[in-house]
Amino acid sequence: MDMQNLCAKRDKKIGTNYITTKYMSNNGSNYKSVFIPILLDNHWYVCVCDMMQKKNHILDSLPQRRSDKRTSNVVKVVTNVADIIARTNGYKHFASVKSFSYCNVSIPRQSDGFNCGVYVLKWLEAGEDHSLWTNVDYYKDMDAYRNHVLIKLLLWDKNKKVFS
Repeated sequence: MDMQNLCAKRDKKIGTNYITTKYMSNNGSNYKSVFIPILLDNHWYVCVCDMMQKKNHILDSLPQRRSDKRTSNVVKVVTNVADIIARTNGYKHFASVKSFSYCNVSIPRQSDGFNCGVYVLKWLEAGEDHSLWTNVDYYKDMDAYRNHVLIKLLLWDKNKKVFS
C-alpha cells in the first residue's frame, strides 16, 4: 500500500480533525516547528518542519549510507502529514511545508544498532534548541537517559490509575 492511501485510510479511521483537535492549538499558524517522528526499516529518525526558516531538517542518528532512501521517505511522510493537517479547517498554510528545502543535520551518530528511538526522544526533548542537536555531550550517556525515560514512564500519573 502506498503512503498516500495508508495516510488516507488512517485519517478516515481516526477522523479528519483528530490530529489538530488533540495535538494542535486552535490557531496552527503560530507554530515555529513541527516534529514528525518517522520509522523506516526498523529505524527511527525525525523530520523537523521549521516554519520560520522554511526548511525541513532531517535528524538521523545512523551514518548517511542510505540517506537518499531516507530523504525520499521523509518527503512522502511530510507531504502526507501536511495534506492531512491542511485539509482541516484553519490549517491550510501547513501545506507549504511540502515546498520547503530538505537538509540532513550533521549530528553525533549512534554507535550501536538499537539506540535510534532514544535519539528521537532526545531530539523531541531538545525541541527547537538546534545547539543541542549537534552537541556531542548531549548524547554521552544514552543508557542513563534510557533509564531516566523508563522511570519517568513508570511514575507517570496515568500508570497510577491503572494500579490503584
